[in-house]
Amino acid sequence: MPPMPKPTWLELTGIRILGLSSWAISRKKIHKLRVLSVFEKDIKTQDIDHYAFSGDLVNIASRAEMRRATAWMKAFAPADKMSYVPGNHDAYTEDSIANVLHYWQDYMTSCDQGAEILSAVGIKLSREVPYGPFPYLRIFGRVALVGVNSGVASPPFMATGELGASQRGRLTRVLAHLKKEGYFRVMMIHHPPLPRMTPNVRALKDCADLRDILTEEGAELVLYGHNHKNKITNINNKYGPSLMIGVASASAVATSHKPAASYNQILIDQSKKGWQVNLLKREYIDAHNAFEETEVTPLGFWHLT
Repeated sequence: MPPMPKPTWLELTGIRILGLSSWAISRKKIHKLRVLSVFEKDIKTQDIDHYAFSGDLVNIASRAEMRRATAWMKAFAPADKMSYVPGNHDAYTEDSIANVLHYWQDYMTSCDQGAEILSAVGIKLSREVPYGPFPYLRIFGRVALVGVNSGVASPPFMATGELGASQRGRLTRVLAHLKKEGYFRVMMIHHPPLPRMTPNVRALKDCADLRDILTEEGAELVLYGHNHKNKITNINNKYGPSLMIGVASASAVATSHKPAASYNQILIDQSKKGWQVNLLKREYIDAHNAFEETEVTPLGFWHLT
């Protein structure tokens, strides 16, 4: 979220100094407040039922950034209208994820029906860091949104993530139960969910384990960020296809290796036989200083089983 406010001197630990340098040298040339402002205006003109935000609202997770980001989030949408999962920048240092859980917990809390489902499968969530109370579960009719946390502090010059064994175990149980009950399952995570989707220094450390979960239990859609690129990847599970959908940043101008800001609208329409899913991409066009629809992609039809 540009521009980055100045941290205090006490906050300038080693990794934050590196992050501040990265912002000054390159990232501030890419992430622009004018783009973010146009994004906000454009997305609010669309007929959207719920916003899914896959993380990295801040850069180095300083207190000033957290306060500003909290104000932005509350002004953008109430917690029952938007779901969020932490990114690696949100969890920049060991204490950052605790701040995220404090400031933004309302945006990653199960709805009442979701909490009942978690309780029914014997899952009791804990606020213990670094992984926190995940996965959370929000229900919209027969669509289930499962939010998981891959945002943990990583060493300097790395941007890795991790789910951890306990969270993976809970996720497996949730996905299996939702499938049994006939829900269309949408999982949201910050890091790319599969091996070889990003270099190892930026990857989810237990992505092979997550791939096994998705191959066995499945999730119809998996939404992720991190790479700042629009990409759709298909893998098969024992029930049918799982689509991994990556999205660009919401505040970036185009560079030689990354696209301009964009966002996806995912339309999930249920019928008696299953779900038809389509994707509409709206992308920032610098010459027009506006977001415009640039792609309409039928993602497929999932039959009720």
